[in-house]
Amino acid sequence: MKRIFLVAVFLLIQLPFIQYLPFITDENVYVLMILDQIEHPSLFPTMLDVPVGWKPPLFFWVYAFFVQFLDKLNLSFELTYRLPTLLFGLINIFLFQKLMNRFVDEKSAFWMTLAYIFIPLNIYVNNTVLLDTFMQTTILGGILFYLRNDKIGFLGGAILSFIGYMLKMVVVSVVPVVVIAYFFFNNRKTLSNPLFLLSLLAIPFAAILYFFSFPTLEMAIDEYSIDILGKVIKGDIVYYVVHIAGSIYGNFPFLLFWPASALYGIYKYWKKYPFMVVWFSLIVFPMVSGFFIPWHYVPIIPPIIFFSFLVIKGKEGIDLPFKLFFTFYIILNLFPALYGLYFIDHENQFEQKEMGKEIAGKNIIILNKNYFPKIFTYKVLIEEREGSRVPFGYVLLKSHNLSKELVYSYVYDYENAPGTYRLDGIYILPETIKLKTNSTDFDHFLIVVGERQQAEFYYGRIDELDSVIVKIPGLE
Repeated sequence: MKRIFLVAVFLLIQLPFIQYLPFITDENVYVLMILDQIEHPSLFPTMLDVPVGWKPPLFFWVYAFFVQFLDKLNLSFELTYRLPTLLFGLINIFLFQKLMNRFVDEKSAFWMTLAYIFIPLNIYVNNTVLLDTFMQTTILGGILFYLRNDKIGFLGGAILSFIGYMLKMVVVSVVPVVVIAYFFFNNRKTLSNPLFLLSLLAIPFAAILYFFSFPTLEMAIDEYSIDILGKVIKGDIVYYVVHIAGSIYGNFPFLLFWPASALYGIYKYWKKYPFMVVWFSLIVFPMVSGFFIPWHYVPIIPPIIFFSFLVIKGKEGIDLPFKLFFTFYIILNLFPALYGLYFIDHENQFEQKEMGKEIAGKNIIILNKNYFPKIFTYKVLIEEREGSRVPFGYVLLKSHNLSKELVYSYVYDYENAPGTYRLDGIYILPETIKLKTNSTDFDHFLIVVGERQQAEFYYGRIDELDSVIVKIPGLE
């Protein structure tokens, strides 16, 4: 009965928001990569038919399997691509409950699981096409397997660690760190077990395998050195200060007061649960790498809830005052976050989606200084569903300032205009990026200026370019 209740609560809090917002920045990229795997499956992930190594292929294979069937139901694009995440989110609540049951009684695990369902970051991520919910499945499942402390457990832990790396690479390192800490404090003999040690090679094996799957050595080195190591290893102290401040500020609406209560719980219970303290301490990595990227904190949610629950429960146990206060604490952290996440300042997100719908079916060139993938994502999705994909040009002006001369060069001489065709460099290379296209005889243009939340659109037919371009403020 309790499991049915948890499922009902989970669906009631998730479903109202699953298709409310358009795809956010990274979702757009992953949606296109999933679409590529549906159209032409490949061992290496691609986006718009271009090899990109931002993430390994497993996520896109799995989601492509679901989406190809869901798309036939003619659901909204958001619902079609986000429903698989909801499935993994549902699996996660039972994995979390089972994991907590190993350290606390059944009633405590139940209340912890309720908190896990209602924590704003989980609600948000479970309603996206991001990798983190599926990633959390491998983390929770991997730790559970390892805690069996037997052959099957080591094998299961190794398999899920391998799968986790093939989802989001080094994030799955949470699994060996937590289980090594657990066995260090509870059963040190396991640390010298040959089968256990052998199972830990799953992640290095996956890392080597993925490295050598890249089409070129240059792409592999760029991904591993810039996109992975470059996020956490910097010689500039200012980088750490700025990123940690941005990470804390950007993540606050998603976790609110939970980390503060967890820190107090650690202060009171660190001696009893030192391995959980180790798990919580991994928060330093998303603090450095998660500059306004709150979903990097997802792997740290379990110890945050664990210690928060312990400190609120105290010595009195799960009595009526605890139930009332804990429910109040969940609500306190829930409604302000949901209001901020879903109902404040999203007008421009819908405008970008509408612009994508407007340019669907047009052979257009899109130029922008900042990154607006939502626009061309909806263009591609609409065309794909209607069975009429139209090529388009896309330029991300990373190393060039927008000028009239530059605009004309891309519109009328796209192939010879400056920029690299390395689409995989959007996140890691400083150069201007161009999308390889089969048709450069564009009949429409779209110039997007401004920030992600304040995009302004300058759109028209090519023969209207001269009259529109003079309206763009600050154009050189």
